[in-house]
Amino acid sequence: MSVKIHALLLLPVLACVLLAPCSALGHGSLAPDNRVNASAMMSTALKGNQSSGDSAGFFLGFGKPVTDRFGVELNFQSYKIQMDANHGGFGVDQKTYGVNGLFYLHRGTRWTPYLELGAGRVDSAYAASSSNGNYLTVGAGFFWRIDDHLSIRGDLRINRLPNGVGISGNSSAMEYPVANFGIATQFGEPPAARSAPTSSPLPPPPPSAPKDSDHDGVPDAMDQCPGTQEGVRVDTHGCPIDADRDGVINRLDQCPNTPLGVQVDARGCPVMPPIKLPTLHFAFDSSRLSAVDRKTLNNVVEKLDQVSSVDVLLVGYADSTGPAAYNLKLSKERAANVKQYLIAHGVTGSRLHTRGDGENHPVASNKTAAGRAKNRRVELHVMKDHATGNKSQPRD
Repeated sequence: MSVKIHALLLLPVLACVLLAPCSALGHGSLAPDNRVNASAMMSTALKGNQSSGDSAGFFLGFGKPVTDRFGVELNFQSYKIQMDANHGGFGVDQKTYGVNGLFYLHRGTRWTPYLELGAGRVDSAYAASSSNGNYLTVGAGFFWRIDDHLSIRGDLRINRLPNGVGISGNSSAMEYPVANFGIATQFGEPPAARSAPTSSPLPPPPPSAPKDSDHDGVPDAMDQCPGTQEGVRVDTHGCPIDADRDGVINRLDQCPNTPLGVQVDARGCPVMPPIKLPTLHFAFDSSRLSAVDRKTLNNVVEKLDQVSSVDVLLVGYADSTGPAAYNLKLSKERAANVKQYLIAHGVTGSRLHTRGDGENHPVASNKTAAGRAKNRRVELHVMKDHATGNKSQPRD
C-alpha cells in the first residue's frame, strides 16, 4: 500500500513536467476560484491485489473549494472489476458513494494539481449475490482549465476495501487502483484576477467612456450592428430602425407601415404576384366585343384596380383573309375597342397602350376555319410595372 501511495504522490509532479513547466505556473494566478463544480469522467478499474481489472465505468462528482487549498467533493462511481483466479475469477459490479477531501497543491490560471483522501460506502454485486461495506480512497489528480466554466480533469486513486467484497466475514482487505478522465464545469461568475500588491497604491483612474466606433450612441460592446452609417437612427442594439419589421430599414423604406408578414422588395414595398392577362377572340370581319369578352374584361378591371402600378399593352391581330392593309386597320380597331371598354369601366387611359399587328404573328394556321378564329384576337400584356421597374416597350 505504501509503495502505491508514494507513486500517487509523484503523479502531480510527473503531469506538471509533461503538460507545463512548473516554474511558469505561478505567473498570472487567479483569485481563489471557490465556485461549485461538477465533474463527469470515464473510469477504469486497474489490476489490484485480488483483481485483474475489467471494463470501463463512470465517475460523477459534485464539489466546492472551501479555501484556496482545500475542497470537499461528493461522488458516485460505477465500474466492474474481475477477481483473479486465486480469488474466484468472477466479475463484480462495484458502486461507490463517497465524500473526498481535495488538497490543492497549486491553483493557477490553467493548472491545479491536487491530492485526495476520502471514504464512503461500496455496494458489490456478483453472481447471484451482493454485499456492501465501507471503503477508503487515496489518490492524486489535476484540473486543466480551458475557459471560465470548463476544465479537463483526470485522477488516479487507490480504493481499499478492508473486508474485500464481503464474500465472507473474514475476507482479506482488497486494494485496486481506478483511473478517471473527463471534464469538470464550474457554475457562476469566475473570480476577478488577483492583483499584485504595491507599496504605494494609487487611486483607480476614472472610468473611460465606452468606445463607440460608429458614433451611433451604442457602445461597441453592445453594438450588434457595427459600422452603421453616421446619422442613421438605431435601436438599443445599435441596429438601424425598421419600424414595420419588413427587413428594410426606415431610411430606405419607401412603403412604411407594411403589414407584418407581407413580402416586400428592396424598397420595402409589397411584392405583387404576377398578373396573368387573357386573350380575346373576335368574329370574322368584326371588332365588336362579345358578351364573353366583356365578362373577361370585367375581371381584368378588378385585377388592374389591385395593382395600380401596372401598365398594359393591347395588341390586335387579324387572320389572313382579305387585303393586308384592311386587316391591319381591323386589328387596330379591335385593340382600340378593348381599350375604350376598360376606360369606360374605370381603368386610367394612360395605363393602356394599343398596337395593331394585322395578320402578322399568327398563332394557328390560316388555312382552316378553326385556325383563323384563333388568329382574330387581341392579346393583353403587362407592359410596365412601376413597382419593380420591369418594362416591355410597345412597338407602335
